[in-house]
Amino acid sequence: MLILTSDSSGAAVSTFQIPITDSSTAVQTFEFTLAKPGPNPDRQDAPHPHEVFTDPERGFILSPDLGADLVRIYQITGSGQLRECDPLSVTPGNGPRHGAWYVIPGTDQYVLYIVNELSNNVVSYPINWGPGECISFNSSSQVITPYPPGESIPSTANVAEIRSTGRNMFVSVRNEASLARQVGGLELAVSCDLRICAAGAELGMPPARLGLIYGHTGLRRFLETIGLPRTREMFFTGRNIDAARAERIGLVNEVVDDERIEADAVALAATIAAAAPLSTRGNKQVIDVLAANPVLSPAQEEELVELRRACFGSADFREGVRAFAEKRRPVWTGE
Repeated sequence: MLILTSDSSGAAVSTFQIPITDSSTAVQTFEFTLAKPGPNPDRQDAPHPHEVFTDPERGFILSPDLGADLVRIYQITGSGQLRECDPLSVTPGNGPRHGAWYVIPGTDQYVLYIVNELSNNVVSYPINWGPGECISFNSSSQVITPYPPGESIPSTANVAEIRSTGRNMFVSVRNEASLARQVGGLELAVSCDLRICAAGAELGMPPARLGLIYGHTGLRRFLETIGLPRTREMFFTGRNIDAARAERIGLVNEVVDDERIEADAVALAATIAAAAPLSTRGNKQVIDVLAANPVLSPAQEEELVELRRACFGSADFREGVRAFAEKRRPVWTGE
C-alpha cells in the first residue's frame, strides 16, 4: 500500500510505502519547476502543490498547484506506480488550491470543483473520459463566488477548502469573521466534533432572509447540536448571535481571543492527537452510535460491548497501563 504526499514548499509530489519508518524513502517523486513567476508573483514565484486526492473511481490522483495554475493529474497503474498525465490548466492567476468531486446521479458523469485561492472563486470542470488512458476535462462550465448575490469576499479573506456532501458543496473562507455570510458554512461547523470560535465572530443562518427552505439533513445537525427551541430561533429569525451566546447554547465548545484562534485550535488538535488513537476512534464510534440511536438494537448493543472488550487486549491499552505505572508518557501505535 502506498501513501501520497504533496510538498507545497518543496514543489513536489511523492509516494511512500506503508508502513512508514524513520528509514523510509520515496518510491516516486515528481518535482516541479516554474519557468517564470505567474500573474501574482508574490504567491506564484514557484510551484505550490497544496493537496492530493483521487477521482471517484480511484484510478487517478489530482494535485492542484497554486503557483503554476495547474491541476496535475497522475494515473494509478496496476502496480501502484503513478504515470503522469497532461495537467488541467486553469485561468492564469487563479491559484488553484483544493478540489472536490460531484457525481451526477444515475450517470457516469463527474464534475470537478476547484477552489482558486488567488481569484477567490470556485470553478467547475466536467470530466472528459475520452479514448486514452488519461482523463481530461472540458472547458469550465461555471464560475462561483461562495457568497450570496450582491456580496463579495472581504479583501482580507481567501477561499480555501472545499468538501462535497450529497448535492451540497461546502467552501471554507479563511480570515472571515462571520460564518453567517456563508450559506451552509455554519452547517459545516456543526458537522465537526469540536468547535472553537473567535470572540469577535458572529454566527447565524440566513435562509429566512434568502427565501430558502433548508435541507432536512442540515437541520437535523442543528437539532442535535443546540436542540429544538434554539434551532427554531435561528432559522425563523435569521438573526446572528455573538460568540459568547453561541458558547452558552452549545453551538461552539470554546471562545478564545481573536488573535489566539489559530494557535488554540492547533493546540486542541495536538492534545487530541497525543491521546491513544485506538481509544479516540473507539469512543467516537460509541458516541456516534448512541447519538444516532437513542434505543440500541441487540446487534448494536453487542457491537459496542465487543468493541470495549477488544480494547483490553490491545497493545495501546497495555502500553497505557505500563506508562501510567512507570510515570512516563505513553508511546501509542494505534493497535
